[in-house]
Amino acid sequence: MIELLKNPETPVCMEIRRVFFSALAMTALLFLPGCKSVVAPDDSFTPPDMTEDQLRDRLLGGLLGSAIGDAMGAPTEMWSREGIQAEYGHVSGLDDMVREPSAEGTWAWNLPAGGTTDDTRWKQLLVKALTAPQDPDPARALAMVIVQEHDSALARLRAQTSVETEPYEQDLRHAHWLREWAKVARPWLAGDHDLYQENLHRFYGGEMVCAGMIYAPAVGLRYPGDPLRAYEVAYRMDIYDIGYARDITGLLAAMVAAACVPDANADSVLGVIRSVDPKGYFPSRLIGRTAYRIYQTALWITKQAREADADAYFATKEPLVRLALPTTTPEERQRYASWGTAYHLLDMELRRSPFHPDEIWLVTLAGLLMGDFQAEETLPFIVNFGRDNDTSAAMAGAVLGALHGAAALPAPWREAVLATSGQLNLDFPAMTQALIGAY
Repeated sequence: MIELLKNPETPVCMEIRRVFFSALAMTALLFLPGCKSVVAPDDSFTPPDMTEDQLRDRLLGGLLGSAIGDAMGAPTEMWSREGIQAEYGHVSGLDDMVREPSAEGTWAWNLPAGGTTDDTRWKQLLVKALTAPQDPDPARALAMVIVQEHDSALARLRAQTSVETEPYEQDLRHAHWLREWAKVARPWLAGDHDLYQENLHRFYGGEMVCAGMIYAPAVGLRYPGDPLRAYEVAYRMDIYDIGYARDITGLLAAMVAAACVPDANADSVLGVIRSVDPKGYFPSRLIGRTAYRIYQTALWITKQAREADADAYFATKEPLVRLALPTTTPEERQRYASWGTAYHLLDMELRRSPFHPDEIWLVTLAGLLMGDFQAEETLPFIVNFGRDNDTSAAMAGAVLGALHGAAALPAPWREAVLATSGQLNLDFPAMTQALIGAY
């Protein structure tokens, strides 16, 4: 098995994957219900049958879970696995960070444990657009908030009179963060289709990025218990993605919404990847639903990782992947072999851009599966893999927080994020209350 995994393109290995994927696809089609597009006013939405305290715990959990994932990955965002191990060893919790402020990163120098990046700021911006919309169309509401935030930062920059540089840099970071987004939103709002398309296809250099996936969890929290509605709204709001990246945005929102009910579990959350398809991606000719095929790959990787033979793994002269994990007990050796096998197979799927939606979606799903939907195992698995680890961990954390609730999240992680949030002008309880007040 180890030799096969070292070259998964061998005929035998490729045939195993083909049979495995075909069986999964046939099973999905047998149970796939016919989902119709749902377009209805927000006042028709009914939250799940639970007390307000229970609902508050799920919504706050989704926001805090996402922030915890972001904070765990923030110190090593975009780092290689080797770089993470050299400086941090094995990341198993929240660490302080040594990094300078940046537009998409942290906005303060060397934040303590619990500091977050733009992945969390986007949730705050989405809550604002979803709960106090200036337009009944959620896409227009988001576009207006983005343009206004961008222009406000520029206005503050022009009005600066400080003799210090930091106030200028702070406003400039804010404006730079939203510059690419505002360039797309402005012509979209004006109905200038040609300029919108031109700017969309130059968005972050024309790369296919995980734009909508960054903020999609907030949409799921706006429509708890209604994954189909969450998909529809997230898909509509994602004016920054094309093709299956937009489908993934809708599915992530649907997963978070599905997690926000009393009887939710891992199977019911993952089930929306099969059952929610209002745009008809499954019956697309030749290609079908790419987001589902990526899910199949995550299942296959998890299966191979769990079946890895620890003795065979350590007997090889060059292990597939070297990790900063202990190997004293049989359980530790098996965990090492499983993680190493999973990382090796994920390495085979890497994209040129570390924030490509294909890669981000795959790593997020593989992390949830490998961690059995438990934060203590899922988030470290994702963060130690490297690449755009804060985004993938933030996505997984939102699902886990919505599923288990804020009270079930590891207390040290939860308290660190809440303690640091004041330095970043983040108010998670207020965001939660805004979501509840919108129902």
